[in-house]
Amino acid sequence: MLKMSKIYVLVLLLGVLLSGCSKNENTLTRAEKNAGWELLFDGKTLQGWRDYNGTQLTGPWEVEAGTIKAEGQGSDASGYIVTDKQYENFILTWDWKISKGGNSGMLYHVVEGSQFPVPYVTGPEYQLIDDVNFPEPLEEWQKCGADYAMYLPDKSKLKVKPAGQWNNSKIIFDNGHVEYWMNGVKTLEFEAWSDEWFAKKNNGKWKNDPEYGLSPSGVICLQDHGYPAWFRNIKIKKLPSRKDTVTLFNGHDLKNWIIYGTEKWYVQNNLLVCESGPDKGYGYLATKQYFRDFDLSVDFKQISNGNSGVFFPIND
Repeated sequence: MLKMSKIYVLVLLLGVLLSGCSKNENTLTRAEKNAGWELLFDGKTLQGWRDYNGTQLTGPWEVEAGTIKAEGQGSDASGYIVTDKQYENFILTWDWKISKGGNSGMLYHVVEGSQFPVPYVTGPEYQLIDDVNFPEPLEEWQKCGADYAMYLPDKSKLKVKPAGQWNNSKIIFDNGHVEYWMNGVKTLEFEAWSDEWFAKKNNGKWKNDPEYGLSPSGVICLQDHGYPAWFRNIKIKKLPSRKDTVTLFNGHDLKNWIIYGTEKWYVQNNLLVCESGPDKGYGYLATKQYFRDFDLSVDFKQISNGNSGVFFPIND
């Protein structure tokens, strides 16, 4: 009898140890909470998520066994859900797995509005795809771990588990410095809004999408691209915004400015000058980069009967 009791105690103790090793999904530790981390998915509901450009959730998404599941019926019209909140500088981490031959993505800094029918014309995308079994040939910029259609990961560091198995990814966006991580390893790094960044944007897939990647903030977005995909442990930590003094005009040329319309814009005697063009209509000169929370100062003069102005964004 005593011998049997000892066996029972040992079995009970083993059961306690095993249960203690199980991971609590979709939760924050006390240390994470103290460090400012926020859960974007509670593991039970889709509270805090809604359709892109919508006020509620109607698309092909559901909660399944503690995951957000893309059912695999998504399209440009219905395949995207976004957070209620907007984020600027952050560390975003999540677990994901994808179906065989599947395709999905995590987008950020997504801007909403009737002029943007799909989120990927504004928000950069961390590509999630089954390279091995995808039914069509893929360009390198379409493959898993890429900053979609912009920057490629270091293949020597990119280790992706096959379809059906869990991976962990991370995006760091720190005042324009961007890092992508896969399964604990940094695989990609670049500077948003740099000369190199604009060269890639203006000579690739996004050359006809002027708003792509310009916003310094926006909603987080998950993609259902017609294939089942699963997400869990979606966590975000806000990073502080750096306060910089930026000189918008260098006194020499129109670098970092974009001309809209046919009116004339040029530099003369270190001054930025505008005058009527051949159409004698409205013309605009805009910065390449978005700005928010700013103090803008400008000196100007104009001839009699002149008409001009400075446009600036109004944040919601």
